Amino acid sequence: MTRTESASYSRSSRLRTSLLIDLLESDDPKTVAVALYDLGDFVRFYPNGKHIAKRLGAKKVAMKLMTHENPDVQKQALTCISKMMVNKWEFVK
Repeated sequence: MTRTESASYSRSSRLRTSLLIDLLESDDPKTVAVALYDLGDFVRFYPNGKHIAKRLGAKKVAMKLMTHENPDVQKQALTCISKMMVNKWEFVK
């Protein structure tokens, strides 16, 4: 998800975000890793993304995935959670 795509987020897009969160429950590790990556970018680039993701339960699901057996899923989960926790991106280098 790019900065432009996340800036044009609308009510109808909430369904897509919910579907992205649903993909975190997939049995395919690659699907889960990609969904975590996209969710992290949404949280990072959309101004209200953290609140939307938290309200939809994404943070809880991503936290559970940090102990997934697949190392790529673990890495993406940690990165996603980190993006949810950072408040000022201009200070992160």
